Amino acid sequence: MSSSPEIKKLFLHRLKEAVIEACNVKNISPEDIKDLEPVVGGRDKLQLDSLDALEVIMMIEQRFGIRLSGDENSRALFESFDKMTNYILEKAEKDKIDAFIKN
Repeated sequence: MSSSPEIKKLFLHRLKEAVIEACNVKNISPEDIKDLEPVVGGRDKLQLDSLDALEVIMMIEQRFGIRLSGDENSRALFESFDKMTNYILEKAEKDKIDAFIKN
């Protein structure tokens, strides 16, 4: 699915909120997280580990109906919030994306 820059910006912000919530991160806001920051394994604000990665995978699969396998391609998604956003926007149905942004 193709999306506008505005939709991507809203989605990216909401994705950061969802990751913070799913991983029970305290004292961090979406504004504190850089778009190119790694989702897992980074040394920046979040410092999420492999257990947190499972939480993020479950959240994505449940909310968007996207199956993430354990291959190298799915690992690449965790390289940055930007990459993860692009992947979900490409693979997920428009109604699920819209509902996620509005939630």
